Amino acid sequence: TPYAAADALRAIDVSWAVEPPVSDFTGALEPDAPHVHPGGNEVKTERHERGDVEEGFAQADVVMEHTYTTPCELHTPIELHGCVARWDGRDLTIWESTQGVYAVQEKVAQTLGLPLSRVRVIGKYMGGAFGSKLRAGKYTIIAALLARKTGRPVKLFLSREETYLAAGNRPPSRMRLKAGATKDGRLTALDFQCTATGGAYKAGGTALIDWLIRDLYTCPNVRTEATDIYINAGPARPFRAPGHPQGSFALEQTLDALARKIDMDPVELRLKNIPLVSQARPGNPPYTSTGLRACLEQGSEAFGWPKASKKADPPPTKGHTRRGVGVASCQWVAGGGGPPSTVIVRMFADGTVGLNMGASDIGTGTKTVMALVVAEELGVRPETIQIENADTGTTQYATPSGGSKTVPTESPAVRAAAIDLKQQLLKMASKQLEAPLQELTYTGRQIVSKSRPDKKVALENL
Repeated sequence: TPYAAADALRAIDVSWAVEPPVSDFTGALEPDAPHVHPGGNEVKTERHERGDVEEGFAQADVVMEHTYTTPCELHTPIELHGCVARWDGRDLTIWESTQGVYAVQEKVAQTLGLPLSRVRVIGKYMGGAFGSKLRAGKYTIIAALLARKTGRPVKLFLSREETYLAAGNRPPSRMRLKAGATKDGRLTALDFQCTATGGAYKAGGTALIDWLIRDLYTCPNVRTEATDIYINAGPARPFRAPGHPQGSFALEQTLDALARKIDMDPVELRLKNIPLVSQARPGNPPYTSTGLRACLEQGSEAFGWPKASKKADPPPTKGHTRRGVGVASCQWVAGGGGPPSTVIVRMFADGTVGLNMGASDIGTGTKTVMALVVAEELGVRPETIQIENADTGTTQYATPSGGSKTVPTESPAVRAAAIDLKQQLLKMASKQLEAPLQELTYTGRQIVSKSRPDKKVALENL
């Protein structure tokens, strides 16, 4: 029971070798700072540069420089992190709150030295994750080991306090951004430096913090430097667009400051710097589509921006609350989708449909979306579609649901399978009706001859 386990934990006597901790990343690189690992506290520094930044500042009419800090933010999903593990002989089954059953299966098998065929992971429902459940946790492995030792199923879910320690975080950061612009609102240079921490191990503490500075607005001269630092703390984990909120905060505040300095509306300043290509990707590929200009123009109109932006409350005489309006742009580096994805779409004898896919529905309606794709392609009602998902023992392979990639990854496969199914049905009807394939049309409930509408067959009669 949990009570017996708590008593056992209290009975453990631990001798600690107390070392000086490194708790603040801003001082972790000082010469006298204790080392988290031998060799120092700097994990790595990544640099990006294009154009001539110094020349860009020389061309600017206005140059501004600000320092921004963001705090550590902790994952706190409504459903805690955890799983149930059960052994049946040499076979391990895990029911886990996860964004990706196949990712958990792979890590558990690798850690415990098991064949993939001996590990089954089921995760049909999940009560919140936001990036923190993209992989197996220590609790997954601990539950599996305890279940093997006891010969009993083991349920191990973290307490709320334990999630603060073990479920990862959005790392704190310190950012300096220097920006130059002309009086007509053209960005000429951006110079960005940031330090952040992924905790005590390599966990991507500075990952993608500089991406928006590199890519969101047109600027020919850009330099970024990001230094990841070890401290004695929990790990960084994906947390709603890793790195982007921190970098966005610095960039958008700076653009607002530039707009005030050159006396230009902040919406107009952003419209002056809309990119048509990805400046940060190799070869500067053009965007296949970008709605940024339309978002700003239509959003401004719908919001009544010109009038609303001039109606901010005056500075308060009491308290610290002030009301106003603001504008910002954003971009996400990922989300385009792509292989691999495997699904099975099956039509039953009565015309109802089954969809088998490994993708997790993390609360974003993935199952509903895929059912609608099938319904639209096959002309059936969504309520007649049965979906089986997120079970490595019975469903098809899928990458974890995260990074906004699930719909663009899974739905093309679902649609292709539905089209293939429809073609098979048409071939069956061609043979049964003794009619050329090109003469037949699929209506959803039946297949009908185009030249002889009375010549038809219902799907359940094929």
